[in-house]
Amino acid sequence: MKKETNAVIEALGMLVVALVALAMAFVKETRMVALPSADKDDDDDDAETPAQKKKRLAAEKAAKAKAKAAEEDDDDDDDDDAETPAQKKKRLAAEKAAKAKAKAKAAEEDDDDDDADDDDDADDDGPTLEQLRKVAKPLVADGRTAEIKEILEPYDAETLTELNKKHYAKVLKKLKAL
Repeated sequence: MKKETNAVIEALGMLVVALVALAMAFVKETRMVALPSADKDDDDDDAETPAQKKKRLAAEKAAKAKAKAAEEDDDDDDDDDAETPAQKKKRLAAEKAAKAKAKAKAAEEDDDDDDADDDDDADDDGPTLEQLRKVAKPLVADGRTAEIKEILEPYDAETLTELNKKHYAKVLKKLKAL
């Protein structure tokens, strides 16, 4: 029985040696694949595992797609189809604001022209459109626009600028009374 035990121990020893050799070969092979040696080129696809290669190729493809999309975006800045709904909404709001600003500027220039005409034709004693506006502005801010329009109605005017200059004094007196 001692002989049989020694044979089993010897066989197990050989088995252990074989397993260690196999493990070492596996580790060596794994290291060569996972960690390419310094003398191999980085571009050598044989040094990559299939999973690494797949990941690298996917990353390259994504980078190319992103670059292409950025290039198309630069080329098609005025293309509404490329805009997100939020971008389109923001652009339209900016355009609307620009139009309103231009319209207000044009109206202001017209008012300035009207004011210049008013100053030329007005008596030095009578009130000016600017004086009417100065009195009406706080009333409008208080939400009393309807009352102002009621005052202007008998003079066939909806706004102060439509009011005939000869009625400025009467309207100014009524506005001050509010």
